[in-house]
Amino acid sequence: SFSFSPAFIEATTPESDIIALAESIITLKTQMNKLQEDNDDLKGVIASMKAGEKEKELSKINFEKQTKLLETQLKKASFSFDSLMKVNFELGKYKEMVKGNDNGDLVINLSKNLKNEKMVSDELRKTNKSLVDSIHVLKNQLKEAKSKPIVNSSIHSKENIRNDSIRKPKEEFILPKEN
Repeated sequence: SFSFSPAFIEATTPESDIIALAESIITLKTQMNKLQEDNDDLKGVIASMKAGEKEKELSKINFEKQTKLLETQLKKASFSFDSLMKVNFELGKYKEMVKGNDNGDLVINLSKNLKNEKMVSDELRKTNKSLVDSIHVLKNQLKEAKSKPIVNSSIHSKENIRNDSIRKPKEEFILPKEN
């Protein structure tokens, strides 16, 4: 603070005032430069903090994506595990059957059962084929019967049918031979 005392006024000269002002300007400029540096440093800190926030946000987004991916993989693994547990449970029945069967009777029995099932399947295929062939023959006979002319007189036709059936033996249907 300035005090206006008569001793102070007399001791100052214009040159001393210029020197004092120059020193004040230098001090103020030094302080201003220091504050400018501090301000620039703080701007750098703020910019790095913003960059850090963006980096954290990107990391957060990446972590969320990875979390979703891992959750999906976990669900798939859980479904797979459940399926495997069901299959394991079903196979447990066979495990119990085989347990303690060191002499191989089970394998022999299973082989015999498989052979029998194949034989039954083959027989069913043969029967099916013969039935299909029979149906084909019957269809052809029906077509032939439909294509023959019908006689209009009912008495005459009934007598002919009776006479024909008496004179001619009825044709029996014969299944085709199996392959």
